[in-house]
Amino acid sequence: MHAICLLAAAAGALLLARGGSRRVWWPLALTWTGSAAALCWGLWPLIASLGTQLDCGEHPSGTVRLIYAGQMITGVLAAAVLARFLASRREA
Repeated sequence: MHAICLLAAAAGALLLARGGSRRVWWPLALTWTGSAAALCWGLWPLIASLGTQLDCGEHPSGTVRLIYAGQMITGVLAAAVLARFLASRREA
């Protein structure tokens, strides 16, 4: 599910960045939903992995933390493209 959200965010951001005369609702919805899910579901496990483990389990590895950070970065970048697109539409 995380990969689908990341792909939706990236695909929507690319479609918005390319522009064109097609309808913007689908890329807008893809970017909005994908970036929100990727950012939130990357941030939450990353914060949780940095704290103490209440169930005395093992801490996630560095690779897993990098995956969480990558999710967050993708979500933030897609949200930035979305904000730029909406700002440009507002000015026009």
